Amino acid sequence: MQSSCFLHEVCMASLTQHLPNGKKKIADGLNAASKAQDDLKTAQEQVAQELKAAKEQTAQLLEQANRRASQLVEEAKRKLKQRVSALKRSLANRLNKKQSGA
Repeated sequence: MQSSCFLHEVCMASLTQHLPNGKKKIADGLNAASKAQDDLKTAQEQVAQELKAAKEQTAQLLEQANRRASQLVEEAKRKLKQRVSALKRSLANRLNKKQSGA
C-alpha cells in the first residue's frame, strides 16, 4: 500500500507542477486568439475604408472623364459647324462666280 501512496504522491506532484504551465499555455493561446481576432477586425475595417476611398476616387475620375468627353464633343461640333459654314461660303462664292461668268 505504501508503494501506491508513493506513486500517488509522485503523480500528484507531477500534475501540480505541470498544471500551472498548462494553464499558462491555454491563457497565452486564448490571448493570442483574441489579439488575432482584434487584428482581423482592424484589417477588415481598414480594407473597407480603402475600398470606400477607391470607389469615391473612381466616381470622381468617371465624372471628370465624362465632363472632358462632353467638352470634346462640343468642341468637335463647333469646329464642324465652322467648317460647314466655310464650305457653304466657298461653294456659294464658286456658284456666284460661275453664274457671273456664264
